[in-house]
Amino acid sequence: MLLASTGLRATEGLSIRLKDLDLESNPAKLIIRGEFTKTKIDRYVFLTKELVQQLKIFIDYKYRKRRICYLDNSTEKNKKTITEYRIPEKNVNNLVFSVYQIDKSRPETLYFHLVAAFAKTLDRIGMGAREDGGNEARRKITLHSLRRFVKLQYLILVIVIILNGLLVILVLHIGEKKIARKQRYSRKLNLI
Repeated sequence: MLLASTGLRATEGLSIRLKDLDLESNPAKLIIRGEFTKTKIDRYVFLTKELVQQLKIFIDYKYRKRRICYLDNSTEKNKKTITEYRIPEKNVNNLVFSVYQIDKSRPETLYFHLVAAFAKTLDRIGMGAREDGGNEARRKITLHSLRRFVKLQYLILVIVIILNGLLVILVLHIGEKKIARKQRYSRKLNLI
């Protein structure tokens, strides 16, 4: 959802830390660190209300209270299962989409897991078709397709805004002509 609604590259989305999110501002935003962008420049990306809601649900789920069971190996004779409830430590430097909270989690390594999971999902839903003509290894739908989709949506939005602006100008222009015609007619009848 993050990639489809923001147009981020996959590695940019995977590089988001908890401290990069500002979900309480209006509009909510996140900062993309330059070290993971193509241009090597930091930038802000604004988030939709639906995405903010889903991110909050995901983060709450990630840092929920969990039941951990393990064997007590302290005694050889009585091995018993110990059950504890733990809440993972929330560190602002943790990657939002990293499963394991290891200090050396890197977006580049997460990317390969994401691509593999995306490919399996496409195959499972019957949309894993490959390109024809010499590049059969490449799929027709890729993670980058989401980025192209967002760019297309923004382009359509800009065109609609421009057309609406032209329509408003046209209506104002026609309206001015009608008012000018009424004023001329009123002058002829000496109503003004």
